[in-house]
Order: sequence, then C-alpha cells, then structure tokens
Amino acid sequence: LDGLDKLTELIKLQCNNNPLKTLDLSENKKLTGLTCSNNQLEALDVSANTKLTSLNCVSNQLKELNVSKNTNLTYLGC
Repeated sequence: LDGLDKLTELIKLQCNNNPLKTLDLSENKKLTGLTCSNNQLEALDVSANTKLTSLNCVSNQLKELNVSKNTNLTYLGC
C-alpha cells in the first residue's frame, strides 16, 4: 500500500480484504487502530506504532508478530 508515509497524522487504518503483501507503517507513529485482516501479509512491523490500542491482523501469512513495543494494546486479533 503506497502513500501511507505521507499520512503521518493518520490514527486509524482499515485495509482488510485486499491482496496486500506488504504494509509499511513506519511513518504512521500516531496510529491507534489498525485492521489489516484477510490480506496476504507475510510480515507486519508495528514497532514504530507504539500508540496502537487495537490491532486486527487475522487471516494473513504472518509467521511471527512482535508487539513487545505496543504496550498500549487493549485488543489483539491475530
């Protein structure tokens, strides 16, 4: 998904039910909610998204998911 690096004020993103293989959220540091389920993501790096409170990434090709820096998470669906 291109162009997200320009949306630095983005707080919620829903991009589920797409054929996404990559998702770069490194510049979206204000993101609090992310739904990216039902894609083809093989990796998801949310280490820069420390304000995330909700993350739903079910039905992808993820082999691992590191949320150790996401201490504000109250919902995690994977």
